[in-house]
Amino acid sequence: MKEELKGKLIAAGAVFLGVCITASTVMSVFSLTTIGKLKDEVSAINGNTQDVNQENDVTIMSQYTIRSTEKISDAYKRNSDSGLDDREKETLKLATDVLNEIIRDDMTDYEKEKAVYDWLIENVGQDKGLLTVIPSSDKDSDNPYGVLKYHNAVCVGYATTFRLFMQMMDIECMVVHNTERYHSWNLVKLDGKWYHTDVYSDSETGNYANFNMNDEIASRSHDWNKEFFPAADGTEYCYAFMNREEAKDLYDIPRVIKKKLDEEEYVFTIGFKTPPANNDAVLADTIMNSLTERILVDNPDAYLEWNWYMDDDNNFVLFVSISITNTTEEGVTPEQAEKIGRKIGKAFGDDESWSVSYYPSEDRNDDKGMKEKSVNVKEGQ
Repeated sequence: MKEELKGKLIAAGAVFLGVCITASTVMSVFSLTTIGKLKDEVSAINGNTQDVNQENDVTIMSQYTIRSTEKISDAYKRNSDSGLDDREKETLKLATDVLNEIIRDDMTDYEKEKAVYDWLIENVGQDKGLLTVIPSSDKDSDNPYGVLKYHNAVCVGYATTFRLFMQMMDIECMVVHNTERYHSWNLVKLDGKWYHTDVYSDSETGNYANFNMNDEIASRSHDWNKEFFPAADGTEYCYAFMNREEAKDLYDIPRVIKKKLDEEEYVFTIGFKTPPANNDAVLADTIMNSLTERILVDNPDAYLEWNWYMDDDNNFVLFVSISITNTTEEGVTPEQAEKIGRKIGKAFGDDESWSVSYYPSEDRNDDKGMKEKSVNVKEGQ
């Protein structure tokens, strides 16, 4: 899916202020070639990639289907599971338990939405085609049943599960698919305005980069049928605008970004007491490129993206998104390696020492790559 390209976007460049404010993403020729290859692969898989004017019963990547979740949400709202099959009843029970855990009556719709986003980020992992759960979840990673039971999802699973939660709480929500049908996410309506939320894209960083975007922000990394899906044109609940920080001028950007990093706020906008002038484009670009290089010193896997947008008061603001992916994986401890060795020796009647290779978690992602360690054990130890 398109998130596989994300790691190739090393930095995004800020651009021209004035008549035309556009976003500029710095990409290598290799990255552009990779995107082209991905689109060719999608076309080969999907066959006809012509878009369809519908929300449900749309197949993504020729294997994951967006299906309606209203039957379960309606059962929740009428407080009765009559008419549901056993699988649907279990899905309803799992979803109800989550809402009972994370939702309070005094929450606003925005707070409820954010609570669901946070729960999915913290409790559900991406299904990348590996054996990540038992039993295998590949056939259920695109629907709420599999997502809630096995905590594993592809983008369709995140989107349909998020929509189910919203529908259960009477918050209008849709599942959006991109025009080439290899990705899906959500539109959610808050106080009469629609916002894009893509939990899957944030699932590895949890940085809110794709939480409550308007059309302008979403368009930097998403494309969709704008004639069919409703416009998202508000900023009141855009996460980046809600985390706005004031800067004196362009030279104050480094201080603001360091402050946000220290506060672990990775998606925000910067407003300026002294508005940037049209001829400040090169200065802004130089500042942001230099900041990108400095952030990479401390976080080699990070990437910084920035764009200029207009707020509701027609003032230019700088949108900043910093992604620092946590690639830590659980490894095998020496104790577990020894136990494996003892069990193997016992099973095979081996009286001699044997070596069990294992990958301790602290070495899985160091600068020298994955290290192999071994433990020598004897039967009965």
